[in-house]
Amino acid sequence: LKVIVSKLLLLWAHNYKDGILVSHFVEIIHVFAQFPGCNLTLQEVLSPTLVNLLQQYEKHQFTVIETTIDLVASIIMPAKDHIHPLLMDTIFPILCNLMMVSVDNSILQAG
Repeated sequence: LKVIVSKLLLLWAHNYKDGILVSHFVEIIHVFAQFPGCNLTLQEVLSPTLVNLLQQYEKHQFTVIETTIDLVASIIMPAKDHIHPLLMDTIFPILCNLMMVSVDNSILQAG
């Protein structure tokens, strides 16, 4: 799964403007996240990238941030009690900060 997710991240990095491809990418991650064993692996593999993207939100187009928030939601919702510490300790404060500095409510709508 780690190899598949790494390849999907690379595909997303090169095609982040392609809405159809991005929606399929998010859907694939969402499907994998439904399986507990896969979800833990997804959290391990995706957490550093998602944290990095959200911490540097000013450097990225909003579509990337929006997709990042969708990915966070896709892996956290099925995880319930098994959320990786990096996500709990880092992503939530970053998301709260994004909501506070956002000019409009687009961040709220994305997540």
